Amino acid sequence: MAPVTRSLEREHVSPEEASEIVASARAEVDRTAVSVDLSTLDENLGVIVVPVSEQSPVSHLLDSVYFSLPETVPLQSYGRYWLLRRRSDETEFKDIGSRWAAANGYGTRDDRHLSEIGIVGGDELDAIPGPRLRAIRRLRAARTPA
Repeated sequence: MAPVTRSLEREHVSPEEASEIVASARAEVDRTAVSVDLSTLDENLGVIVVPVSEQSPVSHLLDSVYFSLPETVPLQSYGRYWLLRRRSDETEFKDIGSRWAAANGYGTRDDRHLSEIGIVGGDELDAIPGPRLRAIRRLRAARTPA
């Protein structure tokens, strides 16, 4: 944000006012986005920031995360290979995604609003291994000599 601060200073905005403007803009971005830490699923990955609103569909968030994962993660694997967990209260979002939608008569996409499942802008989530991936990792670990 340093270039923004310098630009504001050129417009005769004091450094203190410029800092307040930048902090306010940063806070607004935080309120309108969800961060997802992918490193808990794959140590070679980092955090992605997904812009959201109360009206954003679950499928938008899941697609954004999925397309940031390695190509080895199967399509429509949410709930089996990976899950989302809110960092602040450890809530695991298990009943979402295309498998949930199909099983509950909603078609092939989970188009419920994020607010309906309790995800809001500013949430910090972790992408974590789902039951199938945990089982695969346990099998691999058991096969690896100590």
